[in-house]
Amino acid sequence: MDKILFPRALTHVAQLLATQLTPTPVVGGSPDEGTTTYVVVRRTGGVQVNKVLETAQFTVDVYAPADDLVEDLTQTVRATCSGLAGTHFPGFDCKKYTEYAGPRQAPDPEAPTLSRWRFTFALHLKGTTL
Repeated sequence: MDKILFPRALTHVAQLLATQLTPTPVVGGSPDEGTTTYVVVRRTGGVQVNKVLETAQFTVDVYAPADDLVEDLTQTVRATCSGLAGTHFPGFDCKKYTEYAGPRQAPDPEAPTLSRWRFTFALHLKGTTL
């Protein structure tokens, strides 16, 4: 029986965003001290649809010093994420992008001097056999 693998989608998505958004850092947690514009991408869920298909859910937080800056950057990040449909990653293919919650203001009490916008989406992934 073939074993289906769904490699680390979060790692691949974060790396792709980092290359597309340079010089804006893309991090999985907190950025370096003093960074005021950055993107945090997290895997926040998902479900294995069947033996070879998985829906991976991600939440993206975009931070910047002002609302107008964070909104523009959020739209760039959103466009990059939605463009992942049809992309081949090592070990899996991204078949579809589905947005669950569009960009919205989401103040962060841990970063009160920064504006934060958030959106949530899913990537429909097709794994490979081992």
